[in-house]
Amino acid sequence: LVGCSSSSSSATTAADTTSVPVTIPTTDTTEPIDTTMPVDTTVPVDTTVPAADVDVLVYFLVDEVLHVEGRAVAEGTPEAALGALLAGPTAAEAAAGVVTLIPEGTELLGVDVVGNEATVDLTGVFESGGGSLSMIGRVAQVVFTVTQFAPIDTVSFRLDGVLIAELGGEGIGVDRVQRLDN
Repeated sequence: LVGCSSSSSSATTAADTTSVPVTIPTTDTTEPIDTTMPVDTTVPVDTTVPAADVDVLVYFLVDEVLHVEGRAVAEGTPEAALGALLAGPTAAEAAAGVVTLIPEGTELLGVDVVGNEATVDLTGVFESGGGSLSMIGRVAQVVFTVTQFAPIDTVSFRLDGVLIAELGGEGIGVDRVQRLDN
């Protein structure tokens, strides 16, 4: 088994090696040259410990009001939190009235963070369906989910890789949206 790990040591100690005689033939008729080469006899082992789950917040809605839920994700990153957001409410949360206004089928294409601004790239499905309340709600869900990560306090949107200033037919402004409760 070969493992990749930045935490494992590549240094070899004398206890980790053994000498194996190697005979190198020469082109003349004298005795061959006898030498030894160190050979690493250790078996590389992946000693990394799987990352523990990290708790993040995802924002849904209950009765048209933002509602926060916790999620355990592998990494405490905007991408991981958005992945949990796009997965939607659990069955128990849905039964309790928790909803998402993000259209089913919306996928995360990427998140770029420069300074305090994150640019979230989603598939064009994000813009489909719903009126102005639905558009405002889905934007708020993304903005609140992303701005929990310092130093992010501003979010811009891309749809299918294209930076947008407005969302939907109602023209909801999404150019550098800031979270108001920060």
